Amino acid sequence: MKKLKTLIFLVTIICLLKCKSNTHQKTENKTSKITATINGTWKSVGYGRIVNITDEVVSLYDVNNISCLPSEEFPREAAEQFLSLKLKNENTLKVKMGITTYDFVRLEKMPKNCTPLSETEKNDPLFNFESLWQTFNEHYSYFKERNIDWNAMKSKYKSKLSSESSPLELYVVLRDMLKEMKDGHVGIPLPEEIAEEYVAYKKSETQSNPKKQRRKINFDEFKFEQFGKYVSDYKTYNYGILNWGLINEDVMFLQINGMMGFAHYNLGDDPEKAEALYEQYAEESDNQTQDEVDGAAYIMDTIFPELAKTKACIIDLRFNGGGTDEVALKILSYFTKEETTVFSKKAYIKEGEYTTANVIRISPAKKVFNGDLYILTSPLSASATEIFVLSSLKATPNAIRVGSNTEGIFSDILDKQLPNGWSYGLSNEIYESMDGVNYENIGIPAHHHIEYNRESGYKFVSKLQDQKKDEAVEKVLELVKEN
Repeated sequence: MKKLKTLIFLVTIICLLKCKSNTHQKTENKTSKITATINGTWKSVGYGRIVNITDEVVSLYDVNNISCLPSEEFPREAAEQFLSLKLKNENTLKVKMGITTYDFVRLEKMPKNCTPLSETEKNDPLFNFESLWQTFNEHYSYFKERNIDWNAMKSKYKSKLSSESSPLELYVVLRDMLKEMKDGHVGIPLPEEIAEEYVAYKKSETQSNPKKQRRKINFDEFKFEQFGKYVSDYKTYNYGILNWGLINEDVMFLQINGMMGFAHYNLGDDPEKAEALYEQYAEESDNQTQDEVDGAAYIMDTIFPELAKTKACIIDLRFNGGGTDEVALKILSYFTKEETTVFSKKAYIKEGEYTTANVIRISPAKKVFNGDLYILTSPLSASATEIFVLSSLKATPNAIRVGSNTEGIFSDILDKQLPNGWSYGLSNEIYESMDGVNYENIGIPAHHHIEYNRESGYKFVSKLQDQKKDEAVEKVLELVKEN
């Protein structure tokens, strides 16, 4: 998924401060002038962020109507990222990060409630509940689309807590409330300090409810097995993030299992060490998102000579839960014949009011596939994967989709923190096709529909695992023959 990824605003603000990036090495005097202008307090338009900048320190805050919570603080000299920055005037700042432009307005001073909390306040279960509820109340985009009465949810779940509730009890209440929203970009990760206690609680919870017990599936093995039904001699990149090979001389099969994990790092030959190595290199990178995009370009360039000889390409996104929009767009560019406007995105401010829409374009790669494109989708095709599918509506209008509707979660995750330090995330952005359609909670439909189970990914995968032939792939092969 897109998230829960590194705080996008933290990265944005780090980038904001990098006035001597490769793209901004003007004269020393101009750099100094911009640096002086940036100092002060800035509030984001939407997103609920405040940033206070001095020559020495950068402080980031999560803010809503009842709380202003310090999120991160770090030395200014540590801000060594690059950016695209446009200072519209003394009080308005635009920062471009990835495909998104964020607006900031200057404040005269820090808000009054941005003062340190006592330990009692930080750990008060009711205050933590209220802080989370208020953030959703101010920033969540999809109450209507998901048929959620947020005030009723507050009444239902706050009554389960008191000022004496334990951290585990608070976590379970917040977990259960957010689960009701049925939004894959909404959630609260398990805090480390209660992990052991929660595991024991979860075990007893599962044992007491047989419906929660699931057939065990090794998803990594399953993906290889499913792909191997049609391509016996296949190749793999980064231990399965992408598998490829020929079904026959006319049809290339690409199974893309994530939109993150593409960076071309030296991971060695030991699969058990690969994940740790990848995380290490990503942590050390100056720009990990660019590493991901460059890695996607590397592997697509590697595949392309073989791909170019075929008449049709199947891209299987059915087990792809997302990652980074930029990776999705980079891969799609190898199938895009001309520069195209593909979608827009905006953030919720309040009822009927949104940030200025970012309109996103895609340009063709240097090498573009000219054959027929088939895209396989399922309820597990989510987040950045849906950005691939959404963009394909305009970028590759002749592509044929086979499978079911995608999951229907498009927004970047807005990462936030509770007073007690726990992190959580929500959807605050609206993505729309160039025809003005918002597919949130609906998903993008297929041309040839297959009834995959939308309620349980396990049931969907289990059924697929038990089938000797893959209905979606068989449908594509039938369509290829007809053409």
